Amino acid sequence: MALITRLLIPVLLLIPSSSFYLARSFRNSVPRNRNSVQSVVLCTTIQSTSLSEMESWLNKNNVPTTVAKHRETDTFRGLVLSTTTATTPNLQQSIITLPRSLTLSTTSASHWDSELATQLLNAVFLGSSSPLSGYVSLLTNGQYGSSSAPPPSLPLDSSGLPLSCSSSPLPQWTSPSSLRHWSASERSYLIECCGPVGERAVKSAIDQLQSWVKISGSDPTGILNTDDIKDNRTLWFVWAMEAVNSRAFRGVGGVENGRLVAAALIAQGLGLASGCVGVGFDEFSMVAGGGVAFFIGLGVNIFKGLRNPKEVLMLPYIDSANHDAESKNLIQYNPIKREFEFTWGDADSRQDEELFISYGDRSSVDLLINFGIIKGGKEGRESDRRIMAEMLAQMQ
Repeated sequence: MALITRLLIPVLLLIPSSSFYLARSFRNSVPRNRNSVQSVVLCTTIQSTSLSEMESWLNKNNVPTTVAKHRETDTFRGLVLSTTTATTPNLQQSIITLPRSLTLSTTSASHWDSELATQLLNAVFLGSSSPLSGYVSLLTNGQYGSSSAPPPSLPLDSSGLPLSCSSSPLPQWTSPSSLRHWSASERSYLIECCGPVGERAVKSAIDQLQSWVKISGSDPTGILNTDDIKDNRTLWFVWAMEAVNSRAFRGVGGVENGRLVAAALIAQGLGLASGCVGVGFDEFSMVAGGGVAFFIGLGVNIFKGLRNPKEVLMLPYIDSANHDAESKNLIQYNPIKREFEFTWGDADSRQDEELFISYGDRSSVDLLINFGIIKGGKEGRESDRRIMAEMLAQMQ
């Protein structure tokens, strides 16, 4: 019994060291129904140069890219299982590992998106000197990032945004089909098709866009879609806010008590060794010390969880996975290695097939406003806005 106890405590010690991150703010799912297509993707075209720069950046930072590869078509980009993989991953196997140093994060509760947007804009205009140069290249379709020359300095305006926003050309939108980009006639058709639901969607999109413009310090009066924004600096801020709101992940506050966990494991190991080989250590004190370390670690986790219940992050590479509300793939955080892990959970996926992550049980209006996507549709990849409006009407 004592041996079992000594073996069990180190396992328990690992429990408080794991922190789960919820994809795109939610992680609820609905029962899988193979008779209807529930996969939806971000519809955008991506240049091969930005893909190669992203891959090169990941490899330079020792992030393996052999299992999950970026793929582009005329209408979408995403991640697929690489055909070069020797075997299909096992359940709960990590197929992507991303160091925390390659992420953007904030713990702000009320201004998380504007803080992340400001960080992203700084990374964009740092050019090739940015630690996130490859990620920036992917988001801007190669217009900025690894291949761009860094400025001698990064002057900021009174709001903390790069002055370069006022003059630099805007790259392609990260969610070009989202409702904030629809024309007046397209929105009228949406309302005609969907009635009150369409009206609510349009109003929500306008309110969101105007709030972003106001945060940037500009006057939101009369701005109904992004075409109404004439100030280049405001356009850049809205571009960054769109990228953040369509790609950021929210989860339980990260726990970084790796030293406590390691110390407890060492104490437990010494206690176990003393019982097995009789090296003279005081078994009881080792076991007790490990137990104390465990409860200290648990207390630290609880405290950090109460003080910082939600951290919001942008996770390069991982966030290239498109949405499937029924996906069992997960994102986990390993505090000892300081790495985020995309773990395998969709047992029915095969090599050369797309990898998904659930953004949660999002409403159709939410998906349309922030992602420009509709559940279902032709292979889940419909990008024609009139057809999207008709699809939304059929879902009511």
